Amino acid sequence: MDDMQDNLNYLKTEYPSFSELFRHKISPEKLTFFDDNTEFFNPVAMRKIIIHNNYLGQMTYYKAEAEKLIDEINM
Repeated sequence: MDDMQDNLNYLKTEYPSFSELFRHKISPEKLTFFDDNTEFFNPVAMRKIIIHNNYLGQMTYYKAEAEKLIDEINM
């Protein structure tokens, strides 16, 4: 959580247009900047992978456990 907060503070300080992105008020030129800037994009991509993989793993486990519980209830 601290890492996320540090990154958000960095983006807020170094890239004032960052907030425009999330308010859907960003110009196409600025949007291209965020997409092409590895300093911005790489941490975002890394977190997406980590969160997605963790979430997917947790949901897969939850589904398997829920199916076991349903089978036990139906016995």
